[in-house]
Order: sequence, then C-alpha cells, then structure tokens
Amino acid sequence: MPHPSVARRYARFVLGLALDQVPPPVAAKATLLALDTLGSCLASSREDFGRAVLEAAARLGGPQESTLVGTKARAGAASAVLANATLAHGLDFDDTREDAIVHTGCVAVTTALAVGEALGASGRAVIEAMIAGVEVMCRVGLAGPGRFHERHYHPTSLTGSFAAAAVAGKLYGLTEDQLVHAFGICGSQAGGIIEYLYPRQFIGHVAIRLHDGRLLEERQDHPRGGPDFPMTREEVEAKFLGNAALAVPAEQSARVVTLVGQLATQADLNELMNSLTA
Repeated sequence: MPHPSVARRYARFVLGLALDQVPPPVAAKATLLALDTLGSCLASSREDFGRAVLEAAARLGGPQESTLVGTKARAGAASAVLANATLAHGLDFDDTREDAIVHTGCVAVTTALAVGEALGASGRAVIEAMIAGVEVMCRVGLAGPGRFHERHYHPTSLTGSFAAAAVAGKLYGLTEDQLVHAFGICGSQAGGIIEYLYPRQFIGHVAIRLHDGRLLEERQDHPRGGPDFPMTREEVEAKFLGNAALAVPAEQSARVVTLVGQLATQADLNELMNSLTA
C-alpha cells in the first residue's frame, strides 16, 4: 500500500487537530501571536499603504462578513484577509520563524479571524485553526531551511497559501480529499520573489567613536523574540499597546488584550473584532 502524500498527511493533521491535544503553553503562545499580529495591523492601518489596501478591500465588495482592522468597514472574508494580512506584514514588525524564515501570524491569524468571524465560529475553533495553519506553514518552509531565501524567493509568499488553506479548510469543515486538493492548488500557484536579501538574523551592532578616541560598542546577536531571546507575555502586550496606540484609544487597546487572552472561552469573535475598529 503506497504511503500517503505529504498533502494528505498535512490534511489529516489539520482536520484531526483538537485544542485538547495541544499543550497549554502552545495554546497560550497562539493567543500571544494573535495579539502581536493585531498590533501590527492597527499600526499599519494609519500608514499610506495601509489606507490604500483597506480602501481596495472595501471596494472589492462581497458580503459584509469580516472586519477590516482599524476601520469600521467590513468586507468578504477573502478581501478582509487580503487587507489585514498586508497590514500585519507591511511594517515587517511581525513574528518570524527564523530557520524557515516565514512570518506565520500575518497569514494564520488574519485568516482565522476573518473566516471565524464570517462563520460565527467560537474562539476555541479559531485557535485550533490558527495553530494548524502555523504548523503547516512552518513545515513547508522547513522543507528547505533558508534555501528559498538564498535563491531570492520570499518564503512567506511561497508557504502562506498552504497556511491559509489549512486554517480556512478547518473552519469551513472541508473533507480530507477537499483539503488535499486545496494544498495541491497552493503548490501549483506558489510563488513570490524577494528583491532584497537580508541576513538570516537581524544582528544589532552599534559602535560609536568618541572624540577622545574611546570606542563604545554594543552587540546583540539574537533578535528579540527569537528562540534564543524570547519575549515575555508582558513584553508582547507592551509591544501591542504601543502599536495599537497609533490607531485606537488606550481603553480600547486594553480591552483587546483582555479579549485575546480569553479567546479560548469566547462563544464568537464579535466583541473582539468590534474592539479592533476605529
């Protein structure tokens, strides 16, 4: 009997994943990823590129089922993901899986929230889908750790559609065969180049030569938030609040922090998504 394809193994994993099987620290990390991603969305919503993509998504039409973050407008789920994902990654201030070099939140979080809101899904279902999408995206990226990037491809672009399909497929209740076909389409259409090539690690190095000849130097070899230098919950929340302050009042930002922290117990996403409007 032939071994199942990679697409089928991923489909079985996605559809079979339940939050009860997920270690509590992983589920907690998922909510922090959501909070961090939403902070980037809110900050970007006040930039020129953010306003442009939000306006474009609103003009695309469709059912008014999903929130365009940072505005009071709503759009079809696919248009909302297009806009919100652009906001999430536009400032390049979002999460990164360093070895795969993929930004997972801009795809998994935005897709889970847009589709979850459209379907009236529970917070628990949204977290499950989010975790499944992150896992699939990282695994596809790790098929060639760093190799896509070295060849001037954009790994997030190459792998993002697989994560989006995993998230949406789980929430929409696709069958195993349907999700396998969706992954096949993702593979057929995968693409994306990167016009600039930066180091795999954002190494911080500051050197100042004083008039008296002394050299003051500081070096940070590991990016803040990476596996070797992780951010605490308090630091992620502070980062979110700083980003959100560019778009919404402090009381509203604090409410988002509370609601994201309680996501697993929310019956739906209505209150959370309403708190992301401005």
